[in-house]
Amino acid sequence: MQTKIYDDHILYVTFPTRKELVLTLCRPAEFYECANPKLRNHRFSHEQFLDHYMTSSGQLTYDWSGFNIPGTSLTRFFTQFELTPRERRLQVATRLLSTQPYYLIATVEADTDTLRHELAHAHYGLNPQYRRQANTLVRGLSIKLRKQITATLADWGYAPQVMTDEIQAYLATSGMRYLRTKFCPTITTAQVKPFLALIKTVGV
Repeated sequence: MQTKIYDDHILYVTFPTRKELVLTLCRPAEFYECANPKLRNHRFSHEQFLDHYMTSSGQLTYDWSGFNIPGTSLTRFFTQFELTPRERRLQVATRLLSTQPYYLIATVEADTDTLRHELAHAHYGLNPQYRRQANTLVRGLSIKLRKQITATLADWGYAPQVMTDEIQAYLATSGMRYLRTKFCPTITTAQVKPFLALIKTVGV
């Protein structure tokens, strides 16, 4: 696990493999933003986590390449859970910023595309001006486009309370081919351009 600090309040943690990333962050992340209210903001075991994300045939349907968690949620997680060795190492890493408002983001090493996406979340969480502008841009999208993007994100497992944050992060940091393939084949550069301009204001 390696750490780097962005803009004094963003703790970036990287891992050598996707396995280490997920095993370290799965419970803190689901405690913060799981779509299942039985897990979100509740103490749960790894068995309960697996029971939620595993199909009847034994296939695990949990495959994220990056994570973002507010420091306030992490503090509650570290207090309420019996931590695994990996989670304890994460707790030690957060002490670099735990005396002030901070945001944790995490990816595997050298994943610059996912890093940009997670930085968009961190700025949304920490920067009120950025968040207000992002909210305005999302509300300015057509109802049809918002519904299309929201439906896809819901299918991927995102909870309703993070939809606006996810929409701004995807539109601000994804290429047009990705957006048209994953969300809407008719999305235009004119619709995406304001999000690209906004993310540049915070140096991402």
